[in-house]
Amino acid sequence: MKTSGYVLDARPFRSISTPPAVLEDRSRSKITGTLANNAAYQRIASGLWVVGLDGTHDYVSLDAAASMPVDLTAIIWFKATDIAERNLFGRRGGTTNSYFEILNSTALYTDSETGVGRTFAVPAMVAGRFYQAVWTRLAGSSRVYLNGIESSTGALAQTGSVIFDQIGRYANSTNYIWKGQLSMPRLLVNALPADEIYSIFQRERGYFN
Repeated sequence: MKTSGYVLDARPFRSISTPPAVLEDRSRSKITGTLANNAAYQRIASGLWVVGLDGTHDYVSLDAAASMPVDLTAIIWFKATDIAERNLFGRRGGTTNSYFEILNSTALYTDSETGVGRTFAVPAMVAGRFYQAVWTRLAGSSRVYLNGIESSTGALAQTGSVIFDQIGRYANSTNYIWKGQLSMPRLLVNALPADEIYSIFQRERGYFN
């Protein structure tokens, strides 16, 4: 992986008995993620620590915004308690807000600061199971992957900066808050190729399912 492109790398802890109180960033940005309200680390069967959110108030607040003006890759693992419109990455405030979300059981949705939203079809998702979602953009062309496989929608034109400063929440709203668990959020200022995205999924899937 192109580690020099990271603006957020919050891969979690597995070997420690007690996780830290915050989401720690391994990238050069050193962004701190505060677990807001009742958000908390939870340990899954593999020993991995993931963040649990209640769908009502909980989210992760980043102390600095991760900005991706042109090319980007956003990676996150998720397990939903229910499959509904809920945010994976988002931005507080503003008249337009970048976000990456589950739209429904068969679609993921991406939006930029210029309000250019795009819908990507994916195989049907079910509650109670972990999935990996990836949004990548190269030269104004966005693609989305679920579990290492590109959406059948293919590439869609999408312009505008993408800025994220929270995980699991949209804007300042109590709507669309994540309900379930999130893990391994990563953001890069370059677009990873399809073979690398698939390779990342294959390396990490054993932690989750």
